[in-house]
Amino acid sequence: RKNHIVSGSPLSCLWRHTHALGALAILSGAAAVFVLGSALLATPGRFPALGKNALFALGILVGVWIGPMLQALPAQRSALASGSSKKSEDEGEVRGHRIVKGQYVMGTIFAALFILAMAPRTMNGDIVSSIQRLDVADRDGDLSPVEDGAGSANPFHVPTLYTFDAAKLQHLDHLVMVAGHAVVLAEGLDGIDDHEEAWYLEAYQRGQDLPGALVGHIRKGIEAAAADPRSLLVFSGGQTRSSAGPRDEGSSYYRVAEHYGWWGHAKRETAERRGILRQRLRGSGWSGEEEGLSVPQRTVTEDFAADSFQNLLFSLCRFKEVVGRYPARVTVVSFDFKQRRFQELHRRALRLPEAGFSYIGLQPPEGSRFDLAGAARGELEHASKAFEEDPYGCNTPALVEKREARNPFRRTTPYPLSCPEVRELLEWCGPGIFPGSLPWSNSIANS
Repeated sequence: RKNHIVSGSPLSCLWRHTHALGALAILSGAAAVFVLGSALLATPGRFPALGKNALFALGILVGVWIGPMLQALPAQRSALASGSSKKSEDEGEVRGHRIVKGQYVMGTIFAALFILAMAPRTMNGDIVSSIQRLDVADRDGDLSPVEDGAGSANPFHVPTLYTFDAAKLQHLDHLVMVAGHAVVLAEGLDGIDDHEEAWYLEAYQRGQDLPGALVGHIRKGIEAAAADPRSLLVFSGGQTRSSAGPRDEGSSYYRVAEHYGWWGHAKRETAERRGILRQRLRGSGWSGEEEGLSVPQRTVTEDFAADSFQNLLFSLCRFKEVVGRYPARVTVVSFDFKQRRFQELHRRALRLPEAGFSYIGLQPPEGSRFDLAGAARGELEHASKAFEEDPYGCNTPALVEKREARNPFRRTTPYPLSCPEVRELLEWCGPGIFPGSLPWSNSIANS
């Protein structure tokens, strides 16, 4: 009531400026929507979509409900000023309700237009800024990740970009191959080493704490490649699961490596390190100009392999596609219980020289639920036994059916065309070990 408002008091001041307060409330609500939306979009995967929508709605309500309610007060104040009759009060209430209804509509439109006009511009500006800074860092020769402020990369967690130039890899002679075992399904990779639902796993792979083991394989492959600047790292594995869609194991492993920042091996070699390498490799016929290439600049994927034999054979071809010749040394990274299969059966079938072949076998992480004894037993009774009888995996029904099942999208490998030197080997099905000429071994006695 007007008689209860003392002239000149703070309450009287607020009473006289309710229009301005209403407009301020609308602006504050729209600003709240914009700030909350930008903050949430800058941290994908941390808030569910429902939570984002709820916060957007809350911000809109601040401007759309509180603002009109304040702006309706002048109509009621006017009615009070004209008298205290019942009729005057009713008229003021009607006028106030009309203003509220109109302002609800106007406030909603205003807040929505504000969000649509401002948020995309700001977020796009952040993306452009991130890309520009990455480009500057690349031109300056510093390929370490460029981060925003308090350590967050950029609004959409775009990984740091590294220039890949195959022309600078012609001196490489060492293949480091990581055999793939599963496909990544998740868009966000936080917790990828712990959450099974982030991967497409077969029934026998679940409940085994497999994600931690797979991430360990990726990391060990990166460390092996970092230890030798003349190595090419290949993540091998095709589109093996029909229910997972056309996602391949090789690219999945590459994404995980990006997510972890290559475990600190993404930077160029330091000047001191380059000097040491140059001295060590003096007289090898290598100019030493490219020894500073980071691991990401020496990493590719192989996305056609459907089993362990193809992991090794196709990675040899992939090396040749990139470098221009076949490797002089080969290192395989996989489970420890598969060592015999790779080092004895597959190496012998491909007639790779034993002196140039290394195997890094990994045990599951300590405390893991992985059934190592059961896996070793299955390896001995099934996989190893099958490849002993059928070294090239194209005669035994179990191996043939597995390859067919792991090629659900009916893809055809390009390697007979890109690697004509081993075309006969790629097509060989026995009987016996392939007797023809091979780029890395012209005699079975060498193996």
